Amino acid sequence: MKTPWYPGTIKPVRVGWYEVEILENDIQLDWWDGKRWKSDPTAYPYYKRKQDNYPWRGLTAANERKKE
Repeated sequence: MKTPWYPGTIKPVRVGWYEVEILENDIQLDWWDGKRWKSDPTAYPYYKRKQDNYPWRGLTAANERKKE
């Protein structure tokens, strides 16, 4: 299951994987590290996106990302 969509002005309270809608119907999985979004949680340095306020929704099960 997934949470409802949240506006990008509201940030997640938990670190983890989230679906982010970059463009209308263009959804990708991104990692929220508690401060910023990343496509790869192991990537360093972090490269800031042009915009960081995309709508997002959470996965309600910890292993849901592995099923998709």
